[in-house]
Amino acid sequence: MVRFLRAGGVNFLVDQEGLKTGRVLLVEFQANGQIQVEMLRRPFSMIPVMRYLMGLDWNVRRLNDENVGGAEWSNEPLVTSITCFFVCIFACGRANTD
Repeated sequence: MVRFLRAGGVNFLVDQEGLKTGRVLLVEFQANGQIQVEMLRRPFSMIPVMRYLMGLDWNVRRLNDENVGGAEWSNEPLVTSITCFFVCIFACGRANTD
């Protein structure tokens, strides 16, 4: 697990599961180290999250309650093998047309 950013009490984490599903975990911890609240977002859904987190100082619970960065159904796990497959096909198609 890698913590790559901390903003106030919010930790942005990427673990093996996050790499597989293409999502970032936002977590607030309690003083004893237990998870208080968490939410998963796709990286391209993070722009509005960062606006509310940094600009308005919202916490993870409020971000999640207000569906900032999209509702849960819009942040479902990505099938990364299929995604990579289509990226490769697109890149090959572009390489053949140039």
